[in-house]
Amino acid sequence: MNSYSDLGAPHPTVVWNAVVPVATWGQVIRREREQRGWSSRELARRAKLSYNSLSLLERDKHAPRIT
Repeated sequence: MNSYSDLGAPHPTVVWNAVVPVATWGQVIRREREQRGWSSRELARRAKLSYNSLSLLERDKHAPRIT
């Protein structure tokens, strides 16, 4: 029986039950903000966040914390 390496092909990688994210938190936040026609500053004001904090969230530089 031939193996993949015998045929000169790379060994296939099989991933079972892999979870592939559809979007990051930052992408979701930005998409929802843009759908509402809000600027980053407007969403930050409504969410009672600083503009810098919102920017970090949207760029996935900071993870959201739910309290």
